[in-house]
Amino acid sequence: MTQKKLLALVIVAIISITYPGFAFAAAVHVPVSHTGTEAAKPAHYIYDASPVKSPSGNSTIMTQSAVNPSLLYSQEPAPMGIADFGLGPGGTPYQYNTSSFEGMINISNLQTYNASLTSSYYGYRYGMSFQLNTVLSFSLSGNTYDYWTQDVAFLNTSNRTMYIIDNVWNLSSSKAKIYNSTLSGTGVVNASLGFYYDIGGVPTGSKPGESYPFTLAFRLNSTLSSGTPTVEFQYNAGSGWVTFDSPEFIFAKGASAPAFVVNGNSYTPLGNFYDSELILGGPAGGSQTSSAEC
Repeated sequence: MTQKKLLALVIVAIISITYPGFAFAAAVHVPVSHTGTEAAKPAHYIYDASPVKSPSGNSTIMTQSAVNPSLLYSQEPAPMGIADFGLGPGGTPYQYNTSSFEGMINISNLQTYNASLTSSYYGYRYGMSFQLNTVLSFSLSGNTYDYWTQDVAFLNTSNRTMYIIDNVWNLSSSKAKIYNSTLSGTGVVNASLGFYYDIGGVPTGSKPGESYPFTLAFRLNSTLSSGTPTVEFQYNAGSGWVTFDSPEFIFAKGASAPAFVVNGNSYTPLGNFYDSELILGGPAGGSQTSSAEC
């Protein structure tokens, strides 16, 4: 992979929602296992727990002239927002690595509703999510490891209350999961689904009944901490940047420097994209929602 050092690619979206048809983010890629005892405490909140959205039969890295950005979603409902699939003009593929991604959302007016969503979590019928999603990669002892990192804000558009969480999923093979021996941070591992999450709570600088317009920013940083690959989950809700979680891949001390990868030539071992995304979706669990009149 080509390494571009100190590259911080900024994704900026100015959003004034007036269209229907949101779907949950591309998401939860359930995805090589690491030996260890799994966490006994399952997630107790609404998290991104959709089934794998990937084409069948993709269990190894595929390299071709270019990826197909419509492979997983060819029509609505689908995630909405912006993404870098590593494709330039005319569909010409490119690739790069970077140590940081940043996404900014400016909400002018937003109201979502789906009567079929009955859970009370995060005002579920009125809920939706913003997500900055990336693929983190590093190498150790000749093996490459890929992880889906998600910096997420859940928004109850009824009372305008926001909650911050993160997710990390293992994309390193079609059966890969995350165990307690894989990752250590302020969050926990969900044993049944094999992913890591942390609840950052109500973001500093935000409050229930938040007035519009409102700006929220996400940032993901990759670094080596004492030789161990680490990812920093950050947000800025108006009171400066807050790092709410910095999980370390504790099995991988001595690995190469981790980096976020965008590659328009290849799919991950799970058959998903090496891409970056700043998207809007349903509140959780593969759900979808629609915007009300703005």
